[in-house]
Amino acid sequence: LRQGIALNEHGSPEFQAGGYGTLALVEQARGNEAAAQEALQKASRLLENPDISPATRLYNLVVRILVALARGDLQMAAQAAERAPEPEESGSFSDYLFLMSAQARLLLAQGQQEAAAGCLAALHGMASQSGLQSAVVRARALQSLAISDADETLVTLAEALALAQPLGCVRTFVDAGEPMRALLEKAMAQGVA
Repeated sequence: LRQGIALNEHGSPEFQAGGYGTLALVEQARGNEAAAQEALQKASRLLENPDISPATRLYNLVVRILVALARGDLQMAAQAAERAPEPEESGSFSDYLFLMSAQARLLLAQGQQEAAAGCLAALHGMASQSGLQSAVVRARALQSLAISDADETLVTLAEALALAQPLGCVRTFVDAGEPMRALLEKAMAQGVA
């Protein structure tokens, strides 16, 4: 990412903003909060350009929500989520689905299981209908955290894992944090996957 950003230094601020957003996610996943914040600040400066597309703005908004959630800063995540555009203003259907999963993760972190379940049902339906398998995996994985019935939770998680395996989706589960780790251990102990 750093090399791509450097190669594009005098090119498109659009690509640089997206690159810095992705770099923030990577650095946060690596546990380097300072580097993640620095990447977010650089993306923010680039987003001041009025020519940046709505899709890039949306992607970076989702990144802000996810980085805040990873840091445990629910207030910052909620403030970022409040700036979410309506679907018709988003500029990117796949990034809007990414936003929906981030919003659901925020609701789960806030203990709003029922609201998260509703959001995730909509996400699952939209992702399934459009054939975006990575979004279907995200929806099913997060749905397993929103379900209160233990048996149904494991069935949903098993479906998410089966869909994720051929795609190599690992971060979907890792990024869901401690609740997912506990659920995966339970699934493994019961021979679910």
